[in-house]
Amino acid sequence: MRAGKGHIQSHIRVALDLGVTSQEILEAIEIALPEAGIVAFQAGLDAWREVVDARGVEPTVQVHQGGSGTG
Repeated sequence: MRAGKGHIQSHIRVALDLGVTSQEILEAIEIALPEAGIVAFQAGLDAWREVVDARGVEPTVQVHQGGSGTG
C-alpha cells in the first residue's frame, strides 16, 4: 500500500475482474493496517473507495450497546 493510488487501484480492478468481492478487498486492506500503518491504510482505503464507488463504510457486525451485564 505504499505505492501510488493509481497503482493500488489497478490491483483492485484486477482483483475485481478475477471475482474477488469488494468486501474481500476491503478486508485485505484492513488486515494490512497493523504492519503498514495508518497512512498507508488510508491510501489503500481511498483507492478502494474510488474504484468501487463506495460512499461510506458501514459496520457489518452488531456492536454491544452497553449495560451492566446483570440481568
